[in-house]
Amino acid sequence: MKINFTKKEYRSLLEAMQIADWVLHAHDNTESRSDTKAFGELFHKLLALANQIGCEDLVELEEEDNKYYPTVELESAVEEFIQEFENNTFWDELISRLSERDVLKKAKVTDVTDIKKTERFAALAESEEKWANEISSFGLDRICVDETVGKIIH
Repeated sequence: MKINFTKKEYRSLLEAMQIADWVLHAHDNTESRSDTKAFGELFHKLLALANQIGCEDLVELEEEDNKYYPTVELESAVEEFIQEFENNTFWDELISRLSERDVLKKAKVTDVTDIKKTERFAALAESEEKWANEISSFGLDRICVDETVGKIIH
């Protein structure tokens, strides 16, 4: 198979792969994951084409292991997308988890599936709206840890 890319398209592809690689490995504590090996190999294959396409500023060859890696320039090109994603994910997850906690507490159950679907969705929607309003109005300013509950771990 032969695919032709313009320099601009290739740069966009490398940026997309850099974002994907970050999503797959940013919080990974292991050097190599077998379940993402194919992605890494594909990314390496694409990085190896940089010189041919005129994008050598985005890739560097590490002589120690003879592998291609993204340069700071490529990493910087996607940094804003990643930061925006992380920020949005943080707030969405915080709202979602606080809402689920409150719904479970109010229903006196330990799993949301113990609540009928219609009631669960209504309760979660109501709680999420409450928390979304709280967060948009006050950020983290009014969120605190109740140190009277459970053992203090810090």
